[in-house]
Amino acid sequence: MTDTITLGGRDYPVAPLKFRDLKRILPLFLELGIDSEAKLEAQGDIVAAAIATADPNFTRAAFDDLSPTVTELQRAVSTVAILSGLERRSPVPGEAPAASPSAGATSTG
Repeated sequence: MTDTITLGGRDYPVAPLKFRDLKRILPLFLELGIDSEAKLEAQGDIVAAAIATADPNFTRAAFDDLSPTVTELQRAVSTVAILSGLERRSPVPGEAPAASPSAGATSTG
């Protein structure tokens, strides 16, 4: 299963991470809650690994030469998380959401 992400206005294929990559990348997802240079590097490593999974000729050096916007980078990381089973995909419009314990609860305001 492949998907595409947009970085610097250009589309790139991405695929679910392989187990060997997931072992290396999973700790990077844990760093994403911290606003730092490490967070930015983690995002780059995650996205570059997913693109390289779909396109073995793609390198981290090639990623470093891209000009993604912050929004593109955030969307790309989210796409990789979804493809790799680390984040649930939002329901498609018209699709019933997954059942949850609070499914029948309503807000009072």
